[in-house]
Amino acid sequence: MSNMSYCRFKNTLEDFRVCAKVYEELFNSDEVLSADELRVAQLLAVEVLELAKILKEQCGTECIDEAITDIEEEIASTNAQNKADEKN
Repeated sequence: MSNMSYCRFKNTLEDFRVCAKVYEELFNSDEVLSADELRVAQLLAVEVLELAKILKEQCGTECIDEAITDIEEEIASTNAQNKADEKN
């Protein structure tokens, strides 16, 4: 029921937290993420960044600035590492 307007964000938040925990566990384990899993995690991070930008624009929330910068730097770093890995 995550598409019902009254619970869309609540359910999505709960689902996102589950996904984040799973990815954290995978990144901290000996398991290797598949290229697809890693790419989807990156796309999810991009969407989170876009949402943060929208919230900042709409709410004028200054505290989001640092989080946006951190996410952008992490994405850039991950993309650079992926490109280096692809070359090898």
